[in-house]
Amino acid sequence: MSIEEKSVFYSVIGILRNEYPKKDLNMIGGRDGDEFVTINNEIQFNTKGYNLLYNLKRLCDVLQDELI
Repeated sequence: MSIEEKSVFYSVIGILRNEYPKKDLNMIGGRDGDEFVTINNEIQFNTKGYNLLYNLKRLCDVLQDELI
């Protein structure tokens, strides 16, 4: 993701973290600059190397039960 895309994605993570506090949604860094989305301390997916739209889709997929 570009710097601008990362900024948007982090903003979305922040909004959803406030909306769904029981999910404990976070971003953590890993080796080699990897960035992982976690829910309840479980890694869901790595955002590194993927564009904003695909990462947003994956985020919606892991939060599907909250979005229905």
